[in-house]
Amino acid sequence: MGAEPPSEPIVVVLEVPEMSCAACERLIEHALRRCPEVLDAKADAGRKLVHVRLAAPVAPETLAACVSTAGYAARPVGGN
Repeated sequence: MGAEPPSEPIVVVLEVPEMSCAACERLIEHALRRCPEVLDAKADAGRKLVHVRLAAPVAPETLAACVSTAGYAARPVGGN
């Protein structure tokens, strides 16, 4: 009958200790946006964190591999 409402995106927070500037933010955001299931990525060099919105679950190791294509190491924060 009626279409199901879209599910809420999943948000994963990654720590990127080596991210230090706006150029770093852009590189990391671009690398993550090229990964499957990533809807958006917002990096904050001051906090060394990236908030990643996902359409479906993605293993943290997969997201870290995407970040590594930009030359940075990443790890999930908290319970992600």
